[in-house]
Amino acid sequence: MNPATTIKNKYKLRFKIKMNEVKIDPRAETIELNADSDREFFLVHGYTGSPTDFNGLGNYLHERFNANVKIIRLLGHGENISSLDKLGYEDFLKQVEEEFVKELSKGRKIVVGGYSFGSYPALYLASKYPISGSFHIVIPYELKFPFNLRIANLAWVFGSHWSKRHKTRLNQNEPYFYYDELHVNAIRILRRARQHIDALLYKINSPILMVHTKKDIFAKHDSIKMIGEKVNSNVKKLMLFDINRHDILFHKFKDKLFSEIGNFFEKNMVFSRDEIDKVKGKTRKMKKKLLAGN
Repeated sequence: MNPATTIKNKYKLRFKIKMNEVKIDPRAETIELNADSDREFFLVHGYTGSPTDFNGLGNYLHERFNANVKIIRLLGHGENISSLDKLGYEDFLKQVEEEFVKELSKGRKIVVGGYSFGSYPALYLASKYPISGSFHIVIPYELKFPFNLRIANLAWVFGSHWSKRHKTRLNQNEPYFYYDELHVNAIRILRRARQHIDALLYKINSPILMVHTKKDIFAKHDSIKMIGEKVNSNVKKLMLFDINRHDILFHKFKDKLFSEIGNFFEKNMVFSRDEIDKVKGKTRKMKKKLLAGN
């Protein structure tokens, strides 16, 4: 073979591989916290967000309940925002379900939770699988003006990505990832998600906590009341925070919210305090034995 041809072919191969490489921001990677227990919180972040949307909630639940925590990175997220161009609701739902089934097959007692768009996959899992409980935060169920207009479906004529308003500006050196832009597909995905979930809410019968903000600029806080009337859970709680933010997990009230979430699942015997203390007691004894052996 001609050496020049060989070099040319190698260059083409190298160029092709480089073009196919997907650069993922390390801050957007899946978060996994392991514990020596059969308890787990499986959480789903928002659209154009990342696992860091939960801003420490995973760590709080991990420590309080000695629970495993998994917050997966949704498809396309953490990459260039154009990676979301061809991804729809069903793509995210399929991914979340596949990851959840892996965790459920481990025989764990799982609580599912979602933030913003991530609330929809969480509700879907709650309607289909034997979970221990669920919670969702600021679900964009009943949208506000102008997002609720039919003309919003034609938003693509103004471009694929729009700058976000009322978003907390984070220092680039901080360990959080989100896009500064909102993808045009968001409205279509949210409408499809609601259409899908509305037909399944009556199947939810496990404990459920629903959280919203009174002055959310994106979705009406009545959303949780509407959902609460449709689910068949005997144990359900609605919580409203009097703030004008969608990203409540970055508000000064976040610690109170963390505590309320923990209290709800402890109070309703999803993860009882006696059971948690028993496991932590065994762990402390094992550590003492190991230290004594050294």
